[in-house]
Amino acid sequence: MEVVLIPAYKPDNRLTELVEGLIKDPTIGVLVVDDGSGPEYEDIFGRLAGKAVVIAHEVNLGKGMALRTGLSEVIRHYPECTCVIFADSDGQHPVPDILAIRDKCLKEDSFILTTRIFGKMPFRSRIGNSFIRLMYAVLNHQYYSDNQCGLRAFPVSMTEMMMEVPGDRYEYEMAMLIRAEKTGVRIVPFYREAVYMEDNASSHFRPVADSVRVVGRMSMSELPSIVGAVIRMITMIMIPYSGVKAVIVYAVAGLISGILTTLMYSLIYIQSGYRDAGREICWRVITDIITAAAAFGLSSLTGMHRMAAFLIAVTVFWLVKYRILKLLSAGK
Repeated sequence: MEVVLIPAYKPDNRLTELVEGLIKDPTIGVLVVDDGSGPEYEDIFGRLAGKAVVIAHEVNLGKGMALRTGLSEVIRHYPECTCVIFADSDGQHPVPDILAIRDKCLKEDSFILTTRIFGKMPFRSRIGNSFIRLMYAVLNHQYYSDNQCGLRAFPVSMTEMMMEVPGDRYEYEMAMLIRAEKTGVRIVPFYREAVYMEDNASSHFRPVADSVRVVGRMSMSELPSIVGAVIRMITMIMIPYSGVKAVIVYAVAGLISGILTTLMYSLIYIQSGYRDAGREICWRVITDIITAAAAFGLSSLTGMHRMAAFLIAVTVFWLVKYRILKLLSAGK
């Protein structure tokens, strides 16, 4: 049996329609988490009696907490579960798509990430999606044309790892993707046309506030890289040399920073196993050689302060890196 886990906050009739459509497949179980919707929504959740398991939070705790609550209950209510599928309650994930991602998960036995094919995207969604996509590529050296869709699936064997992922609200879904990447889980894209109901008006996602939370959690997950960047910035200021010698010294400092960064990641992911050491050190060395050469060159040619030149070089490198990662992703 496969279980569809649906976090729901102040849902409408689309939730009951979704559940009724799912249970037509006898191999599907449905677990709904009422995330503190309030008494006025009791009727909607009441209609799910006998069709789905409903777990309720007394107050709104956030989507991430609702998903973790659901994961903690999956095995208890569905001991034969083999695959867990996350789906939203607002109708943006049609039943055929949920069943299709279920089939892909069973076939691939991997983390399946829905990658939406966007047509006309609502403005409020486009702001958050573009910003988070850029920051993810910059911080995590990986480009996804869509890394925020709530429709995703993974084998039940990953449940314990996913329950350890931090984040109580929308940032949880980003954190679980980072955890999967850092621990060597194979991530398989699942392409589907994006569906926006009524210009996405029913979404509780706040483009600015929640995007900041997502990037904040992403930054915490990438804290070792940020610490490494601070070390390299200090090194840039303190290097007494210029020219080629300065680039070499800075590159060595970057290599040491990369090793320290990798050790920090290993400590953070010690339970689930950090498996990204080679890529991390490689990115550090490449980044440091290019940015140091550009910064010292810019400073020497223009007389610009070394730190200002360094910040310009890093910013340009990030934008170029984002573009390269995007092109490499398109070629896969």
